[in-house]
Amino acid sequence: MTVGTQTSIIGAEEHLKCKLLSGTFKDAALRWYMNLPRNSITGYADFHRKFIHQFAGSKHVQVTATTLFGIRQGHNENLREYL
Repeated sequence: MTVGTQTSIIGAEEHLKCKLLSGTFKDAALRWYMNLPRNSITGYADFHRKFIHQFAGSKHVQVTATTLFGIRQGHNENLREYL
């Protein structure tokens, strides 16, 4: 069960959601969390957004030939939007 699911089920307050999530951090995520400026997080949504912004770029997605051949331009999508 994910932290988000757990906090939804138990109806946790904003600060508890942040504590639960941060309690799962290690390595780079923990260093990022420990170096956040004091009072820089306004709530769980803000915490979540900043975390995703920090680490989403480091996620490696494997692209295969099958995936590439499956990409199709939408019916009402111009070439600029497609690319």
